[in-house]
Amino acid sequence: MKIFLLSQMGLNEMLIALFAVVGFTSIFTYFPQIITLARSKRSPESISITTWGIWVFECLVGFVYALFVLQDIPAIGVAFIDLAGCTTIFGLTFYMRYIKFADVTAANLALIKEQ
Repeated sequence: MKIFLLSQMGLNEMLIALFAVVGFTSIFTYFPQIITLARSKRSPESISITTWGIWVFECLVGFVYALFVLQDIPAIGVAFIDLAGCTTIFGLTFYMRYIKFADVTAANLALIKEQ
């Protein structure tokens, strides 16, 4: 029965359904990194703040595009989830590195410069 229903769907309908399912389940892919950062007992030096910053900007552009150009609720929702996830990880990394563990980060930079 399900195979019959899928075969009756057109490519556009299948892509719309797939986009919505994959997009909205992507929220769970951010949680492991967010939890790891939140529980960290040291500065997250191995996480590239530049990369996450670029991804935040990319997600912001995608969200604005979905909101004003596409004007499509699923696309807006998926873009918002991605923006929220990337921004949370970027913000936590920034906070942990430059505020919570600022002294450790400064000491690590001093050691690198000495070598």
